[in-house]
Order: sequence, then structure tokens, then C-alpha cells
Amino acid sequence: MSTALAATLQKNDATMRNTELTPPATQTAAIASRRAAGYLLLALTFCTALSFHGAQAQSPALGTDGRALDKARVGQAITLARAAKDSVFRSGDPDSPIPLEARAAFAGLAYFDPDPAYSLTAQLHRYGRPRQIPLLTNTGTQMVFERFGRLFFLFDGNEFWLEVHRNLEAGEISIFFTDATNGEKTYRGGRYVPLTELGDGLYLINFNRAYNPYCAYNPSYICPMPPAQNSLPFAVLSGERSYGPDVAEH
Repeated sequence: MSTALAATLQKNDATMRNTELTPPATQTAAIASRRAAGYLLLALTFCTALSFHGAQAQSPALGTDGRALDKARVGQAITLARAAKDSVFRSGDPDSPIPLEARAAFAGLAYFDPDPAYSLTAQLHRYGRPRQIPLLTNTGTQMVFERFGRLFFLFDGNEFWLEVHRNLEAGEISIFFTDATNGEKTYRGGRYVPLTELGDGLYLINFNRAYNPYCAYNPSYICPMPPAQNSLPFAVLSGERSYGPDVAEH
């Protein structure tokens, strides 16, 4: 990836992070824990504040799940970040995943509307002995990642978990997942979502930031595909939608 593209995407990611719902220093939390299949499941109830451009601003209203919501401000920042990504993909940067012949007609990526209901606080259970495992790619080859841990979270009153993997070169952790929208509203091969560390073993998984792998735009890219255990049984109507017809093999 070129320096220009990397810098723009890093700035875009920082903008997205500034929209996320993060716990204030004075938050109160009720955490009920229990063990199931050897893993700690946490029911989290938070009074949260919205971190926006580096400032903590308490939302005027609380959602029914106890999180402070400010849809207008979150939506505005996410929209700006998405426009920045479109600009990078449309540019003449040689590392844009949009094929050269398609860039002139590129009208931008498609997204679901921003929805704070998909910004979730989760508990990471780190594996005591992380090991390297192969993940299948869109071309049928394999890429090696570190099996980092399991992320437990609540959605619509139910408990779910996703396996977290760490990139061996960059050291970054992320989640590769599928859900009930794949092949219809979203890329059939699945999507990726980054994590934001909150401290004390808590992470923010914001599905508004879910994005397609590069092979969704261009079959010349080799991308790791989500493992079978990272299939969510509900529709994640958040983040990036399909890009035209699916062009990558899966």
C-alpha cells in the first residue's frame, strides 16, 4: 500500500473512532458474570458518553439499553469518513482496489445508514496459548493468522461470540465475520470489522465500521475469508453493503 493511501485511510479510521460510544471516567457499570463452556460471559450495562473530536459530550437521552445515543453527530462523522474513503478509492493512487478501468465511473461505496444500536461494548477472553492457524482465502489458498481470543457481546438481549485474529505482520487484531445479509445485501464472502480497546478487557465492536475485503472490488486481491465459527445468525444491517456484482470467487 502506498504512503498516500495508507495515510488517508489512517486519518479516515481515526475519524471513525471519534464517533464511537465510549465509557466516561465516571461511568457506573453493573457486570453480571457467569461461566458457560469454560468462558466468561458478561452482561454489561453502561451509562456512556459520546467521544466526538476528542471531547466528551453527554448525550441528552439514553437508549433503552442504557447507552447514550446521539445519532445525528455519530451519523455526520461516519458520513464524512465514508466520503474520505470514496475519495481515496476514486483517486489515481495505484493501490486503490478499484480496477483502473472502473474508476472513472466509480460513484462511491454503498452503506447502511449509521445506527448506534450496532456499536457494542464487548468482553475479550484472551487465549492462554495463542497459536498460529491458517485461514482460507477467496482463491482457495491459505493465510496464517494468530488465534487471539474470543469476543463476547450482547445483541438484542442475546449473547454471541466471535473469534478474534491478529495479523502477524502488522500486529493488528480484527474480526472476519459472516451474517444473514451475505449474498443479498452484503458481500457474499463476509466482512471485516476492527476493534477499539477500552481498557479492563473491554473492547468496542462497532459494526458501522464493517467493511468489505479488497477482493470484493477486484478479484486480483487475495483476502482471508471468515472462519465457519464466525457466522452470526442475525442480520447485521450496518456498515458497508455489496459493491456491484460480487466479482471475487468464494
